[in-house]
Amino acid sequence: MRIDDLAYKLTVKKQRLIPVVVQDYATREVLMVAYANASALKETVRTGFANYWSRSRNELWKKGQTSGNVQRIIEILADCDGDALLYRVEQTGPACHLGKRSCFQDPLQESASATKKFEKATIKQIVQAYRRSRVVERKWYGRGVKRVYRYIVNPLTENIPPPDPLWSEWIANMIHQQTDDDIDKVVTAESLGLPIAQLVASLKCKPLAVVRKRNFYDTSNFLAKARYASGFEHGTYWIYGVSAGDRVLIIDDAVSTGGTLAALISALQERNVIITDVFSVLEKPEYQGVNNVRKATGVEIKTLFRVDTRSRRCVPTRYATVNLRATSPSRFTKLET
Repeated sequence: MRIDDLAYKLTVKKQRLIPVVVQDYATREVLMVAYANASALKETVRTGFANYWSRSRNELWKKGQTSGNVQRIIEILADCDGDALLYRVEQTGPACHLGKRSCFQDPLQESASATKKFEKATIKQIVQAYRRSRVVERKWYGRGVKRVYRYIVNPLTENIPPPDPLWSEWIANMIHQQTDDDIDKVVTAESLGLPIAQLVASLKCKPLAVVRKRNFYDTSNFLAKARYASGFEHGTYWIYGVSAGDRVLIIDDAVSTGGTLAALISALQERNVIITDVFSVLEKPEYQGVNNVRKATGVEIKTLFRVDTRSRRCVPTRYATVNLRATSPSRFTKLET
């Protein structure tokens, strides 16, 4: 569809105004709804920034003209009937006049049951996936140690079998909802937590720093290195892309002994990096990793699920059921240990 086709509808056919849905290109979040006439649409295309028609003031206005919270246009899509538009934008600052990032913040109370039903079903499916997952026994790292380490093939991060994409989106949203937005970066190790970490970084509209397991010899972006040992593996983390004074959210796929997370957190703390939250998808309580990290660093790890590798019993934590408990008591809360 061409702009002249829309302009014709807005002038000759007396449609006057066309609704515009505005979406953040990076986070995919719906930011606001406004209206445009032919002049606003042409000005938007000409300048590359969102312009609208104010129905209350009866005038053309550029979004962010006064506040500076402008919307740079990345793409404009028309719907199939040509009577609504989607602006995909790069948002500067909050989009809402109340100072919030999105105008859509107030859940409709009558829709709570639908949300609750979806979350219950998602948690149940994930729990069943963990109960079906394989457990592989590996030799415990350490000379002379005869202990066996049980490694669970994580169905959410190892993609064996490939998980429902709704599960990953739900996990990322749960982490996003329960962690600080006032951060500079999301940090994750070069591991199976990368897909979830990238989703969270996109939701927060922050860069993702990946801690590497090998030296890239880039001194301009290098912060520190950290030796780690956990369960069946050991090695060195090379921390790139993080600077002293940064506020970071750390994301991991699973916590077992806590050796890798403790080493990473300690190295960041020693370089004056501020750790706002640490979130892991999975916890294996039999190895006491959450307690070990707390004792070593003073940092509390939030997790969504706990799995016993011997029985494959999986239960959601209070961080997984927070929305269910906010609406009404849930049977899942009884499973938490």
